[in-house]
Amino acid sequence: MVRVLEDSEVVSFFWAPCSRRVVTMAFDSDAGMCWSVLDIDGNRKRRLGSNFFPSRELVYFSWFFDQFAVSHPPISADGTRLVFAGHMGVGDGMPIASRAQSNVYVASLIEGGSVERVASGHFACWDARMRAAAV
Repeated sequence: MVRVLEDSEVVSFFWAPCSRRVVTMAFDSDAGMCWSVLDIDGNRKRRLGSNFFPSRELVYFSWFFDQFAVSHPPISADGTRLVFAGHMGVGDGMPIASRAQSNVYVASLIEGGSVERVASGHFACWDARMRAAAV
């Protein structure tokens, strides 16, 4: 049996280390990009925060996501958080990406979680040496 869980224009995708969810980055029809979480157990898809404009470094990372994801994981070892860089939202009718510096954000992958700015920056990832405890 085949089930289609994501039908948008996906640019990159990442398995959470817990193997219970997949995180996708896709083009959004309004503007910019969007993150989505696909929960494998419940076959549910939900969006993380609002649209964003990725930093140049994140764009490059996304082109080669299959090669970089192991050494530069965007998802925490426990599978509960995503880290990324760019610009979130729109202000004064103009995309923030056109007038602000890039920021680093941490998004909760747990339902009802939020996206929070943690610092200025162009790229972020979790320490690849960290491993989740056996479940």
